Amino acid sequence: MKRLFPIILILISGTCFGQQANEDSLHRPAEQLNREIVNLENELDELSQKSDSIFNALTQNRSNQSQTLNLEKWRTEREDFQNRFQVYFDSLTIPLILPFLEVDYKSIVGYGERIHPYFKTTHFHNGLDFPARIGVEIQSSLTGTVKSSDFKFSGKGISLIIGNDTGVEIVYAHLDSIYVRAGEQIKPGQVLGTVGISGQSSQSHLHLELRINNDPINPIFLFMDHFSDDDLRFILNEENQTYD
Repeated sequence: MKRLFPIILILISGTCFGQQANEDSLHRPAEQLNREIVNLENELDELSQKSDSIFNALTQNRSNQSQTLNLEKWRTEREDFQNRFQVYFDSLTIPLILPFLEVDYKSIVGYGERIHPYFKTTHFHNGLDFPARIGVEIQSSLTGTVKSSDFKFSGKGISLIIGNDTGVEIVYAHLDSIYVRAGEQIKPGQVLGTVGISGQSSQSHLHLELRINNDPINPIFLFMDHFSDDDLRFILNEENQTYD
């Protein structure tokens, strides 16, 4: 038995060594496989980032092309507007003065289909939204008379309508205060009231509408000369969200 013990010990040691060798040989391919998986994941991430960049570039290019087409479209429509209402321009009975002395042009939301601030669906926005601080004074854009003033807590909130005998009307909505009375004669540049957040409004701003003979008209036609092409591209962007 004493003679067999060293042999048994050698056999056991050999078996253990063989098992360790087998485990080591198994660990090496597994570690290599893990490294390859990590490398593949990194390559996929890089490809995904490149794909996103290409998609964003293509989307931005389409958006720029669309806005350029919209800009040309609005310029054509403005020419039609001027031809149609040339008599108003000649008689200076149409508003051409911006409601504020200082306007953040790239925050103005335009006329037409836009995103609703509460429902996040598209709706027809029949005016321009000029964001401004509560209390900023609003000046009249035309000569006329105060047709009406409302003090509502819903809809357009505190609002004002200035009109003249030629059928031109301007609506000023979501005000904080009104300085003029119904029937009062108004001159261009006269202070009418202040910006507010009254009515259905997501932030303080002035909502301005233009009507001629009771027909809604895009107010941007009156003020396009004040804006650069970049300003107009933002204002005309239909993906913008309104403030009311």
